[in-house]
Amino acid sequence: MTLVDFIRLIVNNLRVLMAVPIVLAVTVFYLTRNEVKSYTSNTTIYTGLASGYTIEGSNKADFFNTAMAFDNLLNITKARETQEMVAIKLIARHLTLNKPDIRYISPASFDEFQTLFSPQLREKLRDTDSYERTVDNIIAFKESSDTNDIFNLLNSAHKYYSISAIAKTKIRREGNSDLISAEYSSEDQSICKYTLELLTEVFINKYKRIREDQTSTVVNYFVERLDEAFKRLSNAEDALLEFRTKNSIINYYEQTRFISSEKEKLDKDVNDEKITLAAAQASMNSVNKKLGSREKVILNSQAVMQKRHELVDISSDIALREIEHPDTIPNLYKTTGEVSRLKKQANSLKGELQQLVDNLYNANNSAVGLPLKDLLNRWVNSAIIIDESQAKLEVLQQRQADFAKIYKTMAPLGAEIKKIEREIDVSEQEYLALLTSLNQSKLKQQNVELSSDLKVIDAPFYPTKTKASARIIMVIVSGFGGFVFTLGIIVAVEFLDSTLKYPSRAEEQTGLTLAGAFPKLIAGARKVDINYINKRLIQQIVQNLKLDVKSTDATGRPYYVVFFSNRKGEGKTLLLQMVAKMLEKQRYTVARIVPAYENDYPFGTFQHNITYTIDNDFYELNAVDQLFGQTECEASDFDFVFIEMPPLLHYQYPIKMLENIHLSYLVIRSNRKWNKADDTTLATYREIVSQQPQVIINGVKIETLESIIGEIPKKRSWLRRTVKRWAKFEFRSRKNF
Repeated sequence: MTLVDFIRLIVNNLRVLMAVPIVLAVTVFYLTRNEVKSYTSNTTIYTGLASGYTIEGSNKADFFNTAMAFDNLLNITKARETQEMVAIKLIARHLTLNKPDIRYISPASFDEFQTLFSPQLREKLRDTDSYERTVDNIIAFKESSDTNDIFNLLNSAHKYYSISAIAKTKIRREGNSDLISAEYSSEDQSICKYTLELLTEVFINKYKRIREDQTSTVVNYFVERLDEAFKRLSNAEDALLEFRTKNSIINYYEQTRFISSEKEKLDKDVNDEKITLAAAQASMNSVNKKLGSREKVILNSQAVMQKRHELVDISSDIALREIEHPDTIPNLYKTTGEVSRLKKQANSLKGELQQLVDNLYNANNSAVGLPLKDLLNRWVNSAIIIDESQAKLEVLQQRQADFAKIYKTMAPLGAEIKKIEREIDVSEQEYLALLTSLNQSKLKQQNVELSSDLKVIDAPFYPTKTKASARIIMVIVSGFGGFVFTLGIIVAVEFLDSTLKYPSRAEEQTGLTLAGAFPKLIAGARKVDINYINKRLIQQIVQNLKLDVKSTDATGRPYYVVFFSNRKGEGKTLLLQMVAKMLEKQRYTVARIVPAYENDYPFGTFQHNITYTIDNDFYELNAVDQLFGQTECEASDFDFVFIEMPPLLHYQYPIKMLENIHLSYLVIRSNRKWNKADDTTLATYREIVSQQPQVIINGVKIETLESIIGEIPKKRSWLRRTVKRWAKFEFRSRKNF
């Protein structure tokens, strides 16, 4: 479809395109004549979700998280539970009023509200002393069943108290800021303002509660886990304390290190004493070898042995007190003076022993000539050392046995202490980790409390002006929409129209060469020279006919031309007559042979009319001349013989006669479809005739004939001529060469 075709389509359907929008606009204008005026109030709330300050510092910009936070906030305001609570609180506030209060409801709306509930129900629900208890009463009554008045009112379409009315609140984020705005419209100014106040209050509290519940759950979890960890840690520490008390352990590791050090020292002392003892015994043996029997008797006397035994006892006592051992350490500090006394006593015994030996033997020389006094001194010293060393060694060896017992006792205690300490360490680490998580959760909780504390920076106001009416816009939109919708239907019908409305389409679908076209006769067509168009089209058909006569080299007279159609009412009779008249004017003789049912001609009579009856004789005709049998003339008397066939889909036709036909014209209407039956019928006919038929399309719209006769002769205004020329992009077509 070209631009010219589109404009022509609009012009041809201009009445419909104008009528539908006008009707729609008038209808909308009439239906909105009683439009109710409404008032609008709005509020602005600061959220701080994007750039608010927290305990940890200013928020970091995160587009995704910020967008999600705003979506959550806006969805909470649009939640059914939020809207239902607003409606319930609005009902509760109005129930508690004994008279209209401009802050909450106007007098007219208050009177209307009184009719919503029965007096008994009003008294049951309202509590004049407490607005909160009234809210609780309404909620309890609403939840008691799904058929009561409150439930029905909330789920109705009431303009003030229904959930659907509250849901009309428009809530949005202001650009990329931290602000959200809410807008509500209502017929009542007071209800408009108060409803918006309730919505702000309900959704702020709900949002804050949800946010705080999230962190409170986490904090409570960590508090419980921390208490459990603390109990486990305390139990482990108590077990360690009990174990140390039971086993007399102050510091296991220090004690074991001290015991190990003391054992090493004790082992060294034992070795030293053994060396001292061995040396003393060797010296004693050497002296004994040099002494005679008399001296040995003296040295082994009862008095000497008594002194030696006393010296051994004192040396053992001194050694026992001087050995540092955990069991004896507390006594060492108390017996320091005793040790000194014992040492003095030991020294005194040594002197006495020496004096005793000197007194028993007063000889000056030994048997071998050595001084006897030196030998006795050496013997006494060796004896003293041997006695002291044996006493100390006995004590030291006893202590070694004690250390072995301590080692045997302390070794398994270490593993048990390690196990308890490991349990304490695990419990302590768990406790510290939970404590850190708890602190972080509490910090997050404080942040949430700060961020969920929404601030109303622009409170709802009492509206004084009605909302601008959309009535004119609705009328304009309905008119424009009607025009676009109607135009769309017309264009769709035009594209979906598969009838043979264009000459080119007739050629394409029939597969025949176009011989001509004839317009739809429009009585009183304005501005169109219909007579010229008809004459020019018939002339083209006649001209094509003559060219066909010339191309076929037909000799002699007449030239047989058949006009046929597949269906009735295609207009072949009219076309045959008009072509015949045009040939008559050009001084050709034409005979017209038509079926008997066609003898009533609405367009006048024709001088050479021959009719035939559609019967079995007609079907068996062998030549056209047989149709002239009952007339006074013959076929040779005419230049052209036009034969009209009955509709091929409804009647049979003489096959033998059609084999001698020179030319056939298929006449079809432009306002019908070409289907499979037409194809089959035409294919059969084409097999019979010697020359391929041509098609003439009848009843086409005048504007479609431009492809055949060029510019349609009609009167056009300067504007229409200009628009058409521009639509064809012929901006310079008026210039002549």
